[in-house]
Amino acid sequence: MKQGDMVMLSPACASFDQFANFMARGDHFTALAEHYSAQVS
Repeated sequence: MKQGDMVMLSPACASFDQFANFMARGDHFTALAEHYSAQVS
């Protein structure tokens, strides 16, 4: 990723039971976004 790139979560996509619920899925997405954001900064 580079400065100015955008990450979009598409909640309409199935996660195929990878997560216990939507909150766990959101928490995982947030952690990934923060991780990649830190790499760009």
